[in-house]
Amino acid sequence: MARSVRRSVQLTLLACLLASTAAPFAVSAAGAPAPAPLTEQVDWVSVSPAYLRTGVVVVSAHVASSCQQDCVHLWVSRNRGASWQRAAATSWRHGRAIVVLDGAGRELLLADDTTTSAQRSGDLGATWNDLGAAGNETPAPSFASDGAIAVAGSRDVVVSTAGAHDVAGSGGSMHDAEFAFAQSPAGSRAPALLSGVDARSGAPLVERCDASLSCADPAALPGGTQWSGAAMTMAFSNGYASDGVVFAGTGLGVYKSSDGGATFAPLSVAPGASATGTPMLALGPGYAEHGGSRTVYVAVVQIIKPDSTAGGHPHTAGGVYRSTDGGATFASLGSPSALDKGATAIAVAPDGRLFAGYLDFPGGAGLVCNDGTGWKPLCGGPADAAGGKGTGAGSGASACHAARCLAAPASAATAAPSPGVASGPTPGVVPAIQAGAHAGGASGHGVVVVGVVAAVVAALLAVAGALRAARRH
Repeated sequence: MARSVRRSVQLTLLACLLASTAAPFAVSAAGAPAPAPLTEQVDWVSVSPAYLRTGVVVVSAHVASSCQQDCVHLWVSRNRGASWQRAAATSWRHGRAIVVLDGAGRELLLADDTTTSAQRSGDLGATWNDLGAAGNETPAPSFASDGAIAVAGSRDVVVSTAGAHDVAGSGGSMHDAEFAFAQSPAGSRAPALLSGVDARSGAPLVERCDASLSCADPAALPGGTQWSGAAMTMAFSNGYASDGVVFAGTGLGVYKSSDGGATFAPLSVAPGASATGTPMLALGPGYAEHGGSRTVYVAVVQIIKPDSTAGGHPHTAGGVYRSTDGGATFASLGSPSALDKGATAIAVAPDGRLFAGYLDFPGGAGLVCNDGTGWKPLCGGPADAAGGKGTGAGSGASACHAARCLAAPASAATAAPSPGVASGPTPGVVPAIQAGAHAGGASGHGVVVVGVVAAVVAALLAVAGALRAARRH
């Protein structure tokens, strides 16, 4: 698809289907901000590995496509979703923000940048610094001790406290997109996987990597003929060393491997739509194929073509779909709810609390959470979660919704509090969200990755355009 067409597709979609409001705080009679729902389109949610101690959840979001400047924002909750503050995000170039812990248990943020440099924040998003390597970044299991971050892009590199060094990645056999690490000992399994794009077909692939991040043996995703433009997310079973289970989400489908990433099988999450996007997936805390929780959550946004005899226009649908049997079957969770017109993101906290982005065409978009009492705009604070309320996902283990988060180090419980968060807003920090992505056919072997939801739904809009054209004829 030509660049101008991609731009038109995205703007049309975001203007017509994904319009969001821009009033994140109510003002009390005394003039102080009062807790109010987060009402921007949610692109990514990251729960801190120290969530049980700090209550920190971070959201990357943006306002409607009619926005001209200061359109992409970072929101931080320090009380498990009871209220939100906007981070100043000085020097942030947007991208997915993920929370990791250093060796002292302090919370840091990492953000992808495939064109300039991946970024890091030591103050929960208030200010940002470049890492010196462009691409999608993933903290290594050793991050807490050596700060190691693997960056996949036009140059695959590991950046750590000891400096930076190149790694082989796919060796040019595909356009490398993102590394993913098993967070527990992998046994005889590959300790890391690398997602990417076939240079000829544009189809998503996964390669297995050794400890030095030299990767080979690409595995195709059956039926995955199109790359959504969003980096693939992969989530490992806690029993990966023995069960070999890893889930992969491309933005346009969800897949499961039971042999350590050698082969993948597609999962039927929400059939029946003209086009279905799966912007994020998450595993319930303590997921293990042989015992414990086998819960999987998927954010789904669909474009529905009405029956030709019923009239009407294509419309959005979806929600958060849950499987309690390892992905064999899925069902919509908590419907009817604000998520019924499409879910843009999903993350699971260690106490089982869920955070999900929603669409509400034509009324807007926002974030809801579920602490076991249904979907609501705001969740209660830490006191409400002390008893381990959840949604059937289990509790206890750190919730690595993708292989981009780290378990808390042993020192976390006694670590000093993490730095404060600027409450903003700060006008003019970030330009309007960038247009679509490409896969294959580009110079170099990097993959341009934009906001997860924008990229996923831009791919879906091609189908919607065809449906509209069909109705006119």
